[in-house]
Amino acid sequence: MELVTPIKLYTITVNIFTIFNSLDQDAKKDLTPTKLRAKAAKFAKATVKAQMASFKRYGVWADWNNPYLTLDPEYEAAQVTGIAFLYCTYIGV
Repeated sequence: MELVTPIKLYTITVNIFTIFNSLDQDAKKDLTPTKLRAKAAKFAKATVKAQMASFKRYGVWADWNNPYLTLDPEYEAAQVTGIAFLYCTYIGV
């Protein structure tokens, strides 16, 4: 489970509405939560790619081959592990 900041929640909401509003009526009827998540991930990856290009153009130095993406399974697994550790430590399971 990922901790969601207000700005991230706003971004997720805007992205979902952008994706949803770009669909025609038939596509909206066939949309499932799994399909919506896949479309949102595709949209997020495209946005990150565009942002990377802008940052590179601005001369920002970064590890461009290993970007920090919260939608990566490794990131999500680390979040779950951290929350489980805190739960076990403070609840005493």
